[in-house]
Amino acid sequence: MNVISLIQDSVATGIETWLCYVFCSVFLDVGFFKKRKVQFAAAAVFSVLIVEAGDAFLPFSLGRSMISSIFVFYFFQVVLYRKYYIKCAALSLFYMLILAMSDFSILVVCSLTSGKPFDVFLSISVYRVIATVIHTLVLAFVVYLIYHISENTFPMGKRYVISLLVLGILILVTTLLIFQYFLSMGHIGLADFFVWGMLVALSLLSFFYIIRLARTYTVQQENMLLNMHNEMLLKSLEENRKSDEVWRAKIHDYKHHLIYMTELAESGDFDKLKDYLKQEMGEIRKDTGIVQSGYAGIDSIINSKQILAQSHHLHMFCNVKLPENLVLDNAAIASVLGNLLDNAITAGARVSGSNVEVNIYMVKNNLCIKICNQTVSEQIDFTRTSASNKLWHGIGLKSVRSSVGKLDGEFSIEERDGVVTAFVTFYNVCP
Repeated sequence: MNVISLIQDSVATGIETWLCYVFCSVFLDVGFFKKRKVQFAAAAVFSVLIVEAGDAFLPFSLGRSMISSIFVFYFFQVVLYRKYYIKCAALSLFYMLILAMSDFSILVVCSLTSGKPFDVFLSISVYRVIATVIHTLVLAFVVYLIYHISENTFPMGKRYVISLLVLGILILVTTLLIFQYFLSMGHIGLADFFVWGMLVALSLLSFFYIIRLARTYTVQQENMLLNMHNEMLLKSLEENRKSDEVWRAKIHDYKHHLIYMTELAESGDFDKLKDYLKQEMGEIRKDTGIVQSGYAGIDSIINSKQILAQSHHLHMFCNVKLPENLVLDNAAIASVLGNLLDNAITAGARVSGSNVEVNIYMVKNNLCIKICNQTVSEQIDFTRTSASNKLWHGIGLKSVRSSVGKLDGEFSIEERDGVVTAFVTFYNVCP
């Protein structure tokens, strides 16, 4: 019987550990779990060895057994997931709660229906084997039901993870106290069964309530992002409309310039014509200085933003000096420049007669981007925003930091004496 018990405990431990990984993957990363099933299976095998070694060399106690189980549930998941160490702790503990309550519930039901003393199902016997098999099947059914219902990873915010952690600790302690009470009594009555059933029902309701709140919050965030996306599209359309109006005005004025220059040419007043052309060329360079660096991601953004700046009565001075054949991520450069210039133009539009300066140049093998603009605010906290829709207006700098970080670059922004300076460095862009 000892051999059968050893095999039973080993198989049950391996299955329980595997089910823990399945359960936690729903809230961590289902895709990662599916790709690394072999590693997770190996972790489950190692967990069995660790738990059985602890049982062989240390005296058995319920508390030590639960602590060792939580440790192997948590340790190997942290090794594989790494960045989810906080969520792993909360989810492993809550899974331990589900495991304990499932095991104890099966023991309670078996003891009540069979009329056998409660401790019979804890000792090495055929009754314990039967209870373990039933418990494992019920646990597997519940976990895989949750796993298949959630086809993709279900994200949970920190507040809900902490709520699960606190709930798990409270109910787990209560479960242990009730379990010790059942052991001391030796038998289970209907009143005990009713109390235990209430605790199980309360735990399930609390769990699903927290999950429901987390899902509702996730849906709200997704809807908010969709609304933000629509607002940004409308903003883009408005910017295009303003740019179109600027170009229409330029074309309209250009017609009158042509008429005047034709009159000067026909009258032979070439000196006045030269002076007029020189004056207009200066205005063109100042207002619509077309940037032609040879890099589409840079040229398209700067030239379009110059038109936008003009619609806000801003002057944009651009100094772009770049060699050929640089290895640039045009999409990332366009994202960084677009967001920084949007911020600069929005802030500069509030300051009468202000300018926006754009400098893009090389320092050794590194690409440097420096954008300056005047602002009416002082001592700005660039991690926050004073705008009413804080989530939207925080996206610009978050996007810049994300794009720069993906390319292992550096980004800084500061305000000094009413001038905001944003500085970006992309390293080793030369072939």
